Amino acid sequence: MSGKSPGSVNTFLVLKVLQKYSDPDHHLSQSEIGQLVERDYEVALDRKTVPRCLENLCDLDYDLDYETKPRKLPDGSVQQMKVAWWYNHPFEPSELRFLIDGVFNSRYLPSAQGAQLIEKLEGLQSVHFHSHVKHVVNLGSDARAMRPNGELFYNIELLDEAITRKRRVRFHYANYGSDGKLHEREREGKAQVYLADPYQMVTSRGHYYIALRLYAFEALSYLRVDRITHIEILEDEPRAQLSSLPAFKGQGSLDLAKLLSKHVYMFAGEPELVRLLVQKGKQGETINSLFDDFGSDIKFLSETADTVECQVHAPLLSMRYWCKQYSTAVEVLDPPELRQDLATDARQMLELYAK
Repeated sequence: MSGKSPGSVNTFLVLKVLQKYSDPDHHLSQSEIGQLVERDYEVALDRKTVPRCLENLCDLDYDLDYETKPRKLPDGSVQQMKVAWWYNHPFEPSELRFLIDGVFNSRYLPSAQGAQLIEKLEGLQSVHFHSHVKHVVNLGSDARAMRPNGELFYNIELLDEAITRKRRVRFHYANYGSDGKLHEREREGKAQVYLADPYQMVTSRGHYYIALRLYAFEALSYLRVDRITHIEILEDEPRAQLSSLPAFKGQGSLDLAKLLSKHVYMFAGEPELVRLLVQKGKQGETINSLFDDFGSDIKFLSETADTVECQVHAPLLSMRYWCKQYSTAVEVLDPPELRQDLATDARQMLELYAK
């Protein structure tokens, strides 16, 4: 672009310069704005055009701010001159760093797509913004070497559309092999085809899951979105209503998001009441883990100097897995079937390690 341009284009170019080069800590004078427009876009703005463009942007409710400086006029009056301008970006630097950290630490996002997304997020601030990702080490980065599914964003998009339009989906599902690659599950020598009614996507422990009802089953299942391949929406097949599933019949209102929040791990099953006796640990580390995994959904029943008795709501398979991580610090008091399952697990572990 070079030479003269229409007034609306001039206003747009001034906005682009403010968005790119200014923020509350970095201000631009009207002269600097004109110089940057000419340098970046080869459009020369005269001395009166820049202030007119700035006023146009203010009239259009763009979030601009400016510094003023008093100037004494020949008649003795004082005029406040607008001497430095800047653009207030929608995200504070700390908010943007938080979002970038989420992308950077994502275990299910291919590194190339992650880098592209981080670059887009950085573009939401001025050039003076630094995300400092070079100062952070992603301890889950080795997972990216396992060739993650490049269809992740596409899967999310189609699942979101299917949920919104209440349609059934068809897809293949894959597991990792010892070669570090995804291999589609097979049935009779061919890729197995799944039909499902999707209801809600959820992120848990660095992974995307989809809560759905697999065709011919009457309970919710939770599948990893990054392991789904060849997904398609079945336009002529509406999904079943969530209220039609046995676990949800008779409920006046359904809050699936609240239900899913009780899944400390994304295993199938309805949340049940589990009573625990927890050793506090020398520095209270076990109590910290309780709050990390269950948040405010903990009811403390009693306490001694060394232990606490509490109860949580979670699917029993999730709790079985969780308790094994803290086997020497947590005892399940109720329900009896979970105690029995953990006792079986303990005997099997003893057989493995007593050899």
